[in-house]
Amino acid sequence: MSKCFALSRYAATVYHACQVIELGLIELGKFLGVKDPKSGFTAVTRELRKLVDNGHSNLPDKYRDCFDFLEQMHGLAEALKSAWRNKIDHAQNTLVLMTPDFTPDIAEEIMFTSRSFMRRLATEMPR
Repeated sequence: MSKCFALSRYAATVYHACQVIELGLIELGKFLGVKDPKSGFTAVTRELRKLVDNGHSNLPDKYRDCFDFLEQMHGLAEALKSAWRNKIDHAQNTLVLMTPDFTPDIAEEIMFTSRSFMRRLATEMPR
């Protein structure tokens, strides 16, 4: 991701950032107990939405102490999915950019946001 950005390959920067975010979501999905064999953006955001929509009082005990974290991760994951990931198509287990039109500023923003997202998962996700 960073190398692509340094080489002015902004679409590739976004591609790699989305792959990193999806790997983080897969790990979050393991914590959430996502059973979908294609865990990632769709399965994890669906599970987060279900947990958040049920509300704090209806959460399983495992998640009660981390409701704020789950709520924030849900918002971030939905935003990332809608804003960036949906510009990428999965074709036979390969990510394909649907648009090459990523400016340096947009690519840099996506790169920083992916780092921030992963840092939050690494430091705030319950064990």
